[in-house]
Amino acid sequence: MKKHLLTLIVFSSGALVMILELLAARMFAPYLGTSLPVWSALIAVILGALSLGYWYGGKLADRGANWKRFGQFFFVAGGIVFVTLLLQKIVLQFLSNLSPNIYWTSIVAALLLFGPASVVLGFVSPYAVRLRLTQLNESGQTVGNLYAWSTLGSIVGTLSAGFLLLPVLGHLQLLWFCILALLFLGFLAYFSDSWKKSALALFACVCLAIWGSFIIGLFKNPQLLDIDTQYSRILIDDSLSYQGRKVRLWQTDYQTAQSAMFLDDPIDLVHDYTKYYDLFLDFKANTKQALMIGGAAFSYPKYFLANYPDKKIDVVEIDGAAVQLAEKYFYLDADHPNLQIFVADARPFLNKNQKKYDAIFVDAFTANATIPYQLTTVEFVRSLSANLLDDGVVVLNIISPVSGDKNKVLRSLYKTYAAVFPKLYLFQMNKKYPLEQTQNIILVADKSLSPDSQNLSFWENEYSAVIDYNDLPLLTDNYAPADYYALNIFN
Repeated sequence: MKKHLLTLIVFSSGALVMILELLAARMFAPYLGTSLPVWSALIAVILGALSLGYWYGGKLADRGANWKRFGQFFFVAGGIVFVTLLLQKIVLQFLSNLSPNIYWTSIVAALLLFGPASVVLGFVSPYAVRLRLTQLNESGQTVGNLYAWSTLGSIVGTLSAGFLLLPVLGHLQLLWFCILALLFLGFLAYFSDSWKKSALALFACVCLAIWGSFIIGLFKNPQLLDIDTQYSRILIDDSLSYQGRKVRLWQTDYQTAQSAMFLDDPIDLVHDYTKYYDLFLDFKANTKQALMIGGAAFSYPKYFLANYPDKKIDVVEIDGAAVQLAEKYFYLDADHPNLQIFVADARPFLNKNQKKYDAIFVDAFTANATIPYQLTTVEFVRSLSANLLDDGVVVLNIISPVSGDKNKVLRSLYKTYAAVFPKLYLFQMNKKYPLEQTQNIILVADKSLSPDSQNLSFWENEYSAVIDYNDLPLLTDNYAPADYYALNIFN
């Protein structure tokens, strides 16, 4: 009986380690983003903490292993994760305000919030081996079996959290259930000789799960929706006023808003940069079919449909849950006859698409204003060109300084688009902004050589100086450090 119980506990422990790692990424996203350095810090810290746990757990096991001590490991881990649940917001806000350096901030945040629990969970495998090991000549098979079950649990935990648990429960609820799962595993081990006490512990954990879910709901900000999807953590907030009007924000981090909507007029555009997508009219006034890459709250597609009833627009949005949220909270009419929505990644979509467009709008970002690297490369730009008519145009939103030592995002993207399109144009949102200030910049890539007309309200903000990009590499699928350039903007 204890043999199977030990296998169950080791399997479950492996699953919980990976669930906690994915939860850490969701917690960090609004404060630190989801860039490669953040993921690297999380993985490195958790692996390092587990290694420390394996080492010290082995020493504890050699001093004499017993089931009650084994159960205590899970009680301690559950208590540490409970402290993480209470303090995660305070710690992440403090660290993100303390230093803009994403590298050190990510490492420190991971060490503080998930390092201690990972160390304790590292005790589990070597201690379980000592509990199971009865004959020296079976040691290899015993160790192999337990580590195989632990790894299998990690696989199941990763898939279940990413495919189901996070989108259904949300990160706070799932973290609470991890705490209760750790406590229950502790009771299973501590009372390994009494199934009645284990059953009572399970009942108590179920009651705590219900109570905790209720308490978490009470502490939520009624003005803020905090929603986990398979692709991101989305914050929807009504607490801001802009130009004397109430605004609903769509955010994937606390520093920037990816989309916004006036509550008194859902069609009117809030962000100035979105108005510059109308530049397509100066290049292709007879546009019939447009494509937008990146939907989020569908601000510009709604405006496009309302103002150009003779034109059609397709929108590629990777997150199907985002489309549902846009319908519910941002008044998107997904059934509009001139709108077609594709839930897909932009690269595969463009590779398979057979339609040709007059204009393509690109507005795709991860948290902290970084463009997904696969949407920055020359291979992507070539696929944009291949999906355009011969006189088509691309209108791209970039967040970067125009000049200075932190404008590598702009210059590398400019070089990459210049390798494919014969003519490029840049537009500042406001000429009064210092060129060294981080801002929205619109890049227009034209397959023809000149615009048909020039709307003065846009063209007076054209930036016509030469962009020097010779010191930067062409962004390719093999090498595209655009996300690192973007991180340096805020460091």
